[in-house]
Amino acid sequence: TMFRTFLASTPVDSFCEVGRTYLKMGEVTKAQKVLNEAVSIEPNFAPAYMDLAQSYLMSGDIEKAKNAYQQVINIAPESSYAIQAQKELEQLSL
Repeated sequence: TMFRTFLASTPVDSFCEVGRTYLKMGEVTKAQKVLNEAVSIEPNFAPAYMDLAQSYLMSGDIEKAKNAYQQVINIAPESSYAIQAQKELEQLSL
């Protein structure tokens, strides 16, 4: 559809910005929808998975949060995101 084409041409970091805004507003379900769209468009964008993990933590879905953090480590193992994701995983495993 035309809307899907528009979404595909939108920079992924814009989706993340919208997702973070929803999280700040407490709109976790809306945030997850937008962030899942971001990772479907750009599956190797680690910041989107970081935001997604945060949204899962906010909704109490620890397993999905762990999976999202693991994705960050898989995608960008040498990045600062991976270091943060590893710390978060260690905290969640305590």
